[in-house]
Amino acid sequence: MTRLPPIGRSFSGEVRVPPRPTRSGSAVDPSERIQIVEDSSGAIALGPVAADVIYVCLVDHLSPGLTAVSARRLEQLLARQSSCSLFLDAHDPSTFDLAARTELVRCLYPHRKKLRLVVSLVRTHAVRASAVFISMLLGAVECVTDDSAEFDDMLIALAPDAHERIEPHNWVRAAPSERPRVKVAQSG
Repeated sequence: MTRLPPIGRSFSGEVRVPPRPTRSGSAVDPSERIQIVEDSSGAIALGPVAADVIYVCLVDHLSPGLTAVSARRLEQLLARQSSCSLFLDAHDPSTFDLAARTELVRCLYPHRKKLRLVVSLVRTHAVRASAVFISMLLGAVECVTDDSAEFDDMLIALAPDAHERIEPHNWVRAAPSERPRVKVAQSG
């Protein structure tokens, strides 16, 4: 695997995890599970991994419809927070649809003052550019890395139980009413 040149700051360098405003611990309502939303080209898994840490995992291609549905769920989670950190695992996709990125920004921007830290794990230059762009728009402390160990260290520092919560056997599929609409082409 080719390492990307460093862009921005890294956790091991200049960025320090901002202190939590209150002692919230890592308690998360057990009914709040990681929810997976998928369509024919990709999937997004998201949910709380600590009381003030939200995890989002992007898999394969992200269509605007898939991102819009996931953005509604993310917005619900953000609405309940006064301050939180966002961990965006975008290591899997090799590209990022511009319309999908717009949906994500549209969801996050109204909540930008709540975001203490945005950490993005990326693999390609295109996804890195999108992650940096989103972080700059939000004005949050940013860390964009291609090092999964660094991403994991930051996640565990803020959410010690994250590994258990993000195990696929703990995920729940979105209800059919919350899934992207699939357009079926009709033949003549």
